[in-house]
Amino acid sequence: MKKNLFTLIFVTIAMVVSAQEANDSIYGFTTERASYKGGEVALLSKLTEHLDLPSSVDAKFSGRTTIKAIVEKDGTLTNLSIAKSCSRSDVDSAILKAVAYLTDFVPAKNGEEVVRSYTYIPASFPSMLDIIKKKEMAKASASVSHSLEKPDTCWDFNGCLL
Repeated sequence: MKKNLFTLIFVTIAMVVSAQEANDSIYGFTTERASYKGGEVALLSKLTEHLDLPSSVDAKFSGRTTIKAIVEKDGTLTNLSIAKSCSRSDVDSAILKAVAYLTDFVPAKNGEEVVRSYTYIPASFPSMLDIIKKKEMAKASASVSHSLEKPDTCWDFNGCLL
């Protein structure tokens, strides 16, 4: 009797573990692939917002780093790694840190089931540098145009309201 009970418990545990493993599979191909909320423009914006490149990277730098990650069922990224290096570990590391801030993914689906999946996030240079420059220029022009706006009230040099 004890032997049968032990066998029954063992088989039950094995079935539960097997079901969990099947449910936590990581897919390479799905019916709907994972995507970033807001699309590629939002992804690039968020990536460049958190990208802190080494000072030795200049406008002449050219290369491509590809990050491999798992998009979890809740839209977060895990298991970040360098799939393709740009041959500069300092740049690869900076990109890896910036990708860690990308948390707004729409997870992949197989049919109607939300599943874990692999994703690849490329970062190419000099195009990333161009995006960063444009953002910096937009910030600078916004602060200049704001300072040039006409104030609500104007005073002359004698302290009189104009």
